[in-house]
Amino acid sequence: MNANGPIYGVDIANDNLAMLDPNTHTATMVRIPTLADRSTMRASYAQSGYPPSRLADLARFNPASIHNPMLDSRGRVWYTATLRPPENQPDWCLEGSDNPYARYFPVVRSGRNVSYYDPATEAFTMVDTCFGSHHLQFGYDDSETLFLSRPNSDVFGWVDTKLLDETGDARLSQGWCPTVVDRLRHGVARGGRIRHRERRVPVRLEADPRQVPVPAAPARELTQAGTRVSCSAGSWCRGRAQFVPAPRPARVASALPLLRSFPTGLIGCEIRAECMRLQRRLAEAIDGD
Repeated sequence: MNANGPIYGVDIANDNLAMLDPNTHTATMVRIPTLADRSTMRASYAQSGYPPSRLADLARFNPASIHNPMLDSRGRVWYTATLRPPENQPDWCLEGSDNPYARYFPVVRSGRNVSYYDPATEAFTMVDTCFGSHHLQFGYDDSETLFLSRPNSDVFGWVDTKLLDETGDARLSQGWCPTVVDRLRHGVARGGRIRHRERRVPVRLEADPRQVPVPAAPARELTQAGTRVSCSAGSWCRGRAQFVPAPRPARVASALPLLRSFPTGLIGCEIRAECMRLQRRLAEAIDGD
């Protein structure tokens, strides 16, 4: 909510941040900046070949593909956008860098990066990220950590916004972790190897002391088929993530009382002993093991 203030949205087809002021009944479009010259970047939408319609001739050049604006506690508007060609990764994202996250899991291509607009100064700040982004969610911690996910990505990322404000250093303020498939339902990232497309990367998965809680996953997610990702909802994710298979619907009802006792939600409670005990009890209630 932004009481008595503008409503923010995006013009994704033309890389504009959209603002509507309900007090003055005025609408504004502001073109977002990019790190690279946007005229040299590839558009996200096709530039021709649309079937005849009243929309066919509308302008649509969007190399930045702005997406998903979110307000922080200071009223700044954070959003994801491609700031440079995704393959033009900084050296500190890649294998051989002294960046601890790149040493742990190098990232060779990004996607959308991160930026914010400050209405007080009417200025944009761009954050070049090694990881690609799509949706973003603020954690409930003192650093107002911004967690970011991207469909089909092998990593989840975050930006320590407090540290970014203090230092202005995008490299120092960001981190990421590989996703891990918990096929055996142990509820704990035990280490091993991560398979993604054609590459196999040896990874050591250890608890990171800088744990930051994120909002708990809603109980309704339990009934969905397939897998759920811990790093984007209901997780203590600093340095690793995991996938947890969704339980069978027939067992969900008996497990809900246990779910409500989880201090940080169902998924990703591998750090604290109390979470681990609860997760084992929940698995027994769901699977009947």
